[in-house]
Amino acid sequence: MLAKESRIKYDWKVKLFFAAFFLWAIYKSISNVESQTNVQIFNAFRSFKHIQLLMLVLVLMPLNWFFEAYKWQILMQAKENKFELVKSLKSVLIGISIGLITPLRLGEYYGRTLVIGSNQLSHSLFSTFVCSLLQNIVTFFVGIIGILFFLNYSNIYESSIFFTVLTSSLFLLVGLGLLFRLDLAIKFLGKIPFIKDQVKGIKIESISSITKGKLILVTGVRYTIYFFQYVLLMYFFNVDTEFSFILMGVSSIFLIQSMLPLPPFLGLLARAELALLIWSTFEINYVVILSVTFLLWFINLVLPAMIGLYMTLKLKPNVES
Repeated sequence: MLAKESRIKYDWKVKLFFAAFFLWAIYKSISNVESQTNVQIFNAFRSFKHIQLLMLVLVLMPLNWFFEAYKWQILMQAKENKFELVKSLKSVLIGISIGLITPLRLGEYYGRTLVIGSNQLSHSLFSTFVCSLLQNIVTFFVGIIGILFFLNYSNIYESSIFFTVLTSSLFLLVGLGLLFRLDLAIKFLGKIPFIKDQVKGIKIESISSITKGKLILVTGVRYTIYFFQYVLLMYFFNVDTEFSFILMGVSSIFLIQSMLPLPPFLGLLARAELALLIWSTFEINYVVILSVTFLLWFINLVLPAMIGLYMTLKLKPNVES
């Protein structure tokens, strides 16, 4: 009895520390946003000229994470036939909250395991890896096309773009190789010290080619939603640039952004610098660029992460372990 009470107290201490650090990280990120950006956002709200565009971006946010949860549910059903979508969504949101403050969003791996049983731990880690792999494959594929077109209009040092395309192409090839040879992906995960014991029991025979195709389609839909959100925010701030240029710029930003190893709360500054670099080619006002970057980050990451934080605090401690 005393051991259980001690475990419950420890669990709450960990949760409170996580919540405090999470809120501090969000505060620091927001406090680093330029005052001019806040003014730009306020003026856009006050005008109500394109407020319906912002409302649409907000509506698309839960749809974005719904498809991520659906993708994870498909993979988890290989282990548990009745793995519910609600349970999958809860796992994803908790993963977002922990991933927001960890490098490369590695906390997502741990966060998604908090909702499931211990017998599904290894399959959860593998499913999260496959979800991330699929998202990167789609991002690299579209991004390489976008950045090659962008090369014709850019005044950015060409060798740096060439290096980005070359690196991204290699990542894309490796990603496709791992997707169609998931046994190699397991071997790769098995070399990571803190999860190698969990991946030993993973079986992948049940992930068929049809399922892989379905997962790629769902991933593509999710990328399109995220892409469309960025475009809508550009128009919300009255950006007067050809649509084709916006497509090139957004796909290039998503490509390079996916290669940043920083935690998302620190990555906000890096995302802003990257956006400034890309959009400077099309002479878009820098305050508008920062405003779009901040709003997209806040809507798509901070809001769902706050929900995930609440769900994390509501989790019952596993006193049996």
